[in-house]
Amino acid sequence: QKTAKIEKRTLTESISATGKIVSLTQKNVVADVTGVKVQSVSIKVGDTVAQGDILCVLDSSDIEKNLADARASYNVTKQKAQMEIDSAQRSLSEAQTSGLTSLDRANIDYVDAWNENQEAITEYKDAEAAWEAAKSDAAGKNTEYENAKKRTKEAQAALSSFPSASQNDPEYKAAQAAYDKLKVEEAEWQEKYNKAAQNETSCESTYKQALSTMESKQSAFDQQVRSREDTIKNNETTAQNKEDSVKTANLNASISGLSDQEKIRQYEKQIEACTVKAPIGGIVTAVSVEEGNTYSGGTIITIEDISAYEITAEIEEYDISVIQVGQKAVIKTNGTGDQEFSGVVTEIAPRATQGGTNVTYTVTLSPDTYCDAMKMDMTAKLSIILESKENVLTVPYDYVQEDENGNCYIEALDAQQKAADVSGNRQVGASAPSSEMPNAAKKIFVTKGIESDYYVEITGKGIKEGMSVIAPIVQKENSSTGSMLNGRGKMGGF
Repeated sequence: QKTAKIEKRTLTESISATGKIVSLTQKNVVADVTGVKVQSVSIKVGDTVAQGDILCVLDSSDIEKNLADARASYNVTKQKAQMEIDSAQRSLSEAQTSGLTSLDRANIDYVDAWNENQEAITEYKDAEAAWEAAKSDAAGKNTEYENAKKRTKEAQAALSSFPSASQNDPEYKAAQAAYDKLKVEEAEWQEKYNKAAQNETSCESTYKQALSTMESKQSAFDQQVRSREDTIKNNETTAQNKEDSVKTANLNASISGLSDQEKIRQYEKQIEACTVKAPIGGIVTAVSVEEGNTYSGGTIITIEDISAYEITAEIEEYDISVIQVGQKAVIKTNGTGDQEFSGVVTEIAPRATQGGTNVTYTVTLSPDTYCDAMKMDMTAKLSIILESKENVLTVPYDYVQEDENGNCYIEALDAQQKAADVSGNRQVGASAPSSEMPNAAKKIFVTKGIESDYYVEITGKGIKEGMSVIAPIVQKENSSTGSMLNGRGKMGGF
């Protein structure tokens, strides 16, 4: 029966997978143009190209004609738009000039009406004063006239009081002379009053005419005030409308020809796209067109950058949950033999890979260092490290047994047993209970920890480095269970 020693080791638990080396950068070169003939192809599969190298030239003659037509249409549209702007600007200038002229005329009419109104007011006031003076003068002369009539009447009464034979009487003659004089004065005052009354009537007429003229001039002035205000408002409205026309013309000019501009940009881009250049440097791995073909879209040339690569692998769904970005990995290839390379997980696909019968997820790894011996499409053997521990007590994983209660244990030899006996064989048979074990072996319950492909970490009371452990006895029976071995499960390591 075999034995093994408990030894300290560095254990690594990992997921094993098979991947493929692919280019880190691959570009399928396409052209942003269709329906054109392939004029020339300057490379072939296997050629090395640098970024910016011309790969293929497509015929752009028809596109260049379309570009010329679009540019001509754009120029005509812009000229028309500029003519509309110039016309609107002229209309604005004319409106501004006309507005100034009409305002000048309105101001002149306004001033003339104001002056005439002020003159009419002055004439009215003068006529009013003259009429008042005439009325006063007429009233005074009328009073004098009435007094003269009274005096004359009194003189007449005095004269009538003399007897008829008193004509030669000196007193009578004196009374007669006084009466005659008063008659003359009465006549004079009557004449003065009549003239004053006529003057009053004339002044009244002049006053009324001045009042009518003043009212007419005031009305004319008020009309000129309104007319001037209307002229100002009309000028402002007209100028604003003309300014709006200029703005509209400019806005129309800014958007006119947009469709032509877009066509020009598209044609220019298409002409530029007819010269197909390498977006990256690398190796040409596929050429999908030939000279004379009509290009209808799709990949023209495929370029791969072989200076840098990555590794992709498909991981089963029951393992993907323990894979994380940043985990380290050990990489081997058939082309590099036993040489090991380190890498790291850089990407995990969020969804399962389509098309397979099993559910798998694509995991991408990046090597820490690049090796010229690694080539594109090589098969890579991967060990993605899940956990690693240093200096832990270990035994081969199939040396750990399990009792009927599911408890793990090992069978360790007594330290006093001779080395020769330790390496000897026990009689083949069922594993005996600890009470029936030979004095040379004892059962020690342990707890399993991290597990690799061959070893498993154990911990427990009574175990120590260098202790020998007995391999489980294999019971040969003809039963449906066959050979009973402790397996390591889905995960592996190294």
